Amino acid sequence: MTSNTHDAAVANCVGILGATFGVEADALLIEAYSLGLSGLVASEIEYATGVAIQRCKWMPKPAELIEFSRTRGVSYEAQAALAFEELDSALASDQPETMSPIVSALCRQLGGFHHLRTNTSNSEFYVWKKKEFLAAFISLSRENPERLLAISGEQSEIVKALRLKQIESREQLKQREEANRQKLLEALE
Repeated sequence: MTSNTHDAAVANCVGILGATFGVEADALLIEAYSLGLSGLVASEIEYATGVAIQRCKWMPKPAELIEFSRTRGVSYEAQAALAFEELDSALASDQPETMSPIVSALCRQLGGFHHLRTNTSNSEFYVWKKKEFLAAFISLSRENPERLLAISGEQSEIVKALRLKQIESREQLKQREEANRQKLLEALE
């Protein structure tokens, strides 16, 4: 991706968000967002802009846009809640094998499956252990989201939720663009 493509995507993003949220999109603001979003490609910036328009009440910061692009619109908090539900369901059914690798690892951090099932009161589990679990999951998500997805496992509720918000790859976009171009040429003939 060229710098011009990135700069154009950032300028477009800031312009759209500025118009939506009533913020003046001056050169300094565009430069700040360009620096903040330097790790994203144009398609990720466009996707994050769309999510921000749908979900935010105020002008999002670059960090929020990065989170939207990494999580495909499913917040870290929502992913953590899904993971906790996976743990809760496994405990309720006494089936630790149904947990994804990341939920199993976090379960071990909280004392292990057997300990949580037998030695933890409901109030302690749903307040303190849940708080610890969610904090650990969110911390891991922010620090290393690719690793989190890699160790979550294919059957994880988190991976299933992210697949619902699947973003097309550049290659898929190019293929779709080429197919549309061919259809247009055929229609014009």
